[in-house]
Amino acid sequence: MTALLPEDAAWLASSTGIDTDQPCTHYDAAHGRTCGATPTRQYIPGRRCYQHAPDRKKETR
Repeated sequence: MTALLPEDAAWLASSTGIDTDQPCTHYDAAHGRTCGATPTRQYIPGRRCYQHAPDRKKETR
């Protein structure tokens, strides 16, 4: 397992901590597969990693 960035660790710590090793179920239509990253949290649309969390502020570049 790799070290988490401080913001990722804080995001994970705010979760329930249950089943965080289940993969992210965000579907990427461009690649025809799900994300699959861990750790995750449970949301209404399914398990999401930090990058695909629905409450995450989207960065503009």
